[in-house]
Amino acid sequence: MPTPRPGWRQWIPRPHVPLPVHRWLSPGPAKHEPTPEEVATLAAMQAALGRMADAVRAEVTAVGELLAVVEFPPEPAPDVHKALSRALDAYDAAGRLMDDVADLVELAGVAVLAGDARVSLAVAAARYRHEPLPALPRPCFFNPLHGRSDRTAEWRTGYKTTLKVPACTPCRKAIRRGDAPAHLADRAPDGRIVPYYAVDPAVSVWSATGYGTFHDDLAARIQRGEHRKRRRGHRP
Repeated sequence: MPTPRPGWRQWIPRPHVPLPVHRWLSPGPAKHEPTPEEVATLAAMQAALGRMADAVRAEVTAVGELLAVVEFPPEPAPDVHKALSRALDAYDAAGRLMDDVADLVELAGVAVLAGDARVSLAVAAARYRHEPLPALPRPCFFNPLHGRSDRTAEWRTGYKTTLKVPACTPCRKAIRRGDAPAHLADRAPDGRIVPYYAVDPAVSVWSATGYGTFHDDLAARIQRGEHRKRRRGHRP
């Protein structure tokens, strides 16, 4: 599919693409022999992928349809153009990833990118109309599939290191209680099941960016294919 650019109305709805079966998703041979709990986690993640994929794909299509009908001048003001370009890039990255989504961790990335496209488009529209900017909620850092939030939580990453990250209400409450938030799990290269943000950031674009929490270039990284490093890292 061509990336929409001036004329950015050259948008073609994406056809339904069956989810591929990636061999590395199964708990096969690896440096670490999966425990029964880890096998159950992998099975639950694969089941969630099946349940949620159609809804996420429909959201990507809906964002594309919105981009196709929104009205902007051919040469908008620089601030409008910047926000619109971010929306188009996020949509393009979401579509590319959805066409080849491998597992629940990547599906979460599709949902984040589709949401980023919606937010950036709303910013572009507000700037074009000279209206106040809309709220800019970010995906829950611990599990982006929890939705977006404009609230933060203090997350202790080490002995003395604490970061403020966007967090949904249940995750914030868990942290205040001293409990672990309900994180999105991932399979590390050695086969262990860990929070996605515990995977080596040199391998996982999701860990490296926190799904956009730490860096705002997630769409560009997906367009460059950086998400494929993680797939190669899972090979036994």
